[in-house]
Amino acid sequence: MSKSITSVASNALRWSMPKLESVWPSAAGQIAVNLFFRPFQSRPHPIWKGLELSSWKKVIQIDGKSIMSYSWGTGDKHILLIHGWSGNPAQFSGLITELIAQGFRVTTFDLPAHGESSGSSTGILEVSEAIM
Repeated sequence: MSKSITSVASNALRWSMPKLESVWPSAAGQIAVNLFFRPFQSRPHPIWKGLELSSWKKVIQIDGKSIMSYSWGTGDKHILLIHGWSGNPAQFSGLITELIAQGFRVTTFDLPAHGESSGSSTGILEVSEAIM
């Protein structure tokens, strides 16, 4: 989202949520849950497709959810890259390419409810479990 659209949406929420909460608390609560626990899907960087195809993909099961991981390289030094909320591993495409070229082994993954990992909602506890 562009900054101006984000700002307008943020202002609209700030204005409307207290009003909705006063007349229909359960609806306001459901909207808040959706905003805080359902990440937006972002588009991968164009060079990600080639990187993804060259990776070793592995599905890891955590608390009944499938977490998709990607690895490259065979070096002794291993780096784990973790994207942010509503992000994706493709955001590291340039960094991954450079680290592989320098001989590192690189691993990243789709957080729960992101990208190719299962689920449509998640929270900080589930995300921290996936990182561990």
